[in-house]
Amino acid sequence: LLNAFHEHRTANRSVLLLAIVWHAEKTSYHCLLCCHDGELVTMAVVRNVHQTNFWFPAGTGDFLCQVPVGCQPSIHKDNIANSSTFFEELSYIRWSGFPLNFTVCLSNMFNHYDNVLQFVQAMELYRLLGAQRVVIYKNNCSSTMERVLHYYINQVGLVEVLPWPVDAHIKVSSSWLMSESPGDLHYYGQIPALNDCVHRYMYQTQYLLLHDPDEVILPTGMSSVCVSAFHPQIKVEISRSWSHIPGVNVLLHLLREPIPKQHFTTGKMIVNPRTVDEMSVHSVHKLRKGTATLHHIRRRKNTSLKRSDLVRDEGLLRFAPQLVREVNRALRNMNLLPNKL
Repeated sequence: LLNAFHEHRTANRSVLLLAIVWHAEKTSYHCLLCCHDGELVTMAVVRNVHQTNFWFPAGTGDFLCQVPVGCQPSIHKDNIANSSTFFEELSYIRWSGFPLNFTVCLSNMFNHYDNVLQFVQAMELYRLLGAQRVVIYKNNCSSTMERVLHYYINQVGLVEVLPWPVDAHIKVSSSWLMSESPGDLHYYGQIPALNDCVHRYMYQTQYLLLHDPDEVILPTGMSSVCVSAFHPQIKVEISRSWSHIPGVNVLLHLLREPIPKQHFTTGKMIVNPRTVDEMSVHSVHKLRKGTATLHHIRRRKNTSLKRSDLVRDEGLLRFAPQLVREVNRALRNMNLLPNKL
């Protein structure tokens, strides 16, 4: 079990248990509820195995337990870092007036994650776009990355880190393909983490953006006035000043592969979490569609393409002057950049 939530969207009062399950398992389950007066009540469970598992034997599932009339079940809070489960009680329900308007959920940080420069660029870009919270499901990262996280948690107040030691409980893969990295669970439990974030922030944020640490989502149709102000010489200067920072400089990645006419959609989403029942990596059961551009800095898919075949996309440069200034300020505050270049 990963987490337990009060489910307010069902006809009757219910508790939703989020879990990692074996897809082939046929075991029946029951909920044992401890009511406010100490009475123990056993109820049947509605088990739901989520559709997407990328052909791994384990994946995301949930268990819906109906709460009988007169029972006020208590939910035990614990942390997955210290035991096999952690629970978050979300008893306050809102349909408007959310504490947060725009929250970003990143899953997952693992394999001693050290893409420091791109992470700082992404944090400062989302601050410019109005993000109020960034939630990170962290398995492990480098010491420099820990320093960066500490800055955004304690000095900026933007980041919340949730421990995600899922590999202590199940054999995980570090890839989305079992052939590349054998294991029982896809990509360090990426899909369970996404579903946890949806339920955890369901009544705390108006909108939730879900993607990976090596991606950013930008709105389209905005003014491109900033592009002309980002002179090529500035790109050379920032490349030199940031050269000692581990990670990728996204402002230097302006070429992308053309999108084939027939392709599997691998976009990411900004959702209203209260409309989501089941979350996958690239899809969701209910989604109000809008338009944005996903910038994913990754290895080439089609290595046969020539440079002339690639598409130049300067969308990131719209934010470059402000972004460079804010990234430099953040790096100086973390003592990762000298005060004078």
